[in-house]
Amino acid sequence: MTTDTSHAILDIIAQHAEELSRDQINLDSTLDDIGIDSLGMAEIIFDLEDHFDIEIPEESDIQQRLNQSANVGELVKLVLDLKTP
Repeated sequence: MTTDTSHAILDIIAQHAEELSRDQINLDSTLDDIGIDSLGMAEIIFDLEDHFDIEIPEESDIQQRLNQSANVGELVKLVLDLKTP
């Protein structure tokens, strides 16, 4: 897990977290704990796709795994998997 990728994802999530500051979010935080709802998750996905120049297919196992119970560390791993050819 690269530090730059982790930091970028944490920053993107923090932009959408209304109740927590960036310092309160870590790799073990779940999206539900952070207060991210389904609309917020969709916005995070769009931001991740733009930032990392990746595509997260809507009909994929990846999309199903990105729900409120997912933690930030899992999200980082999924992005890294998509970035790797």
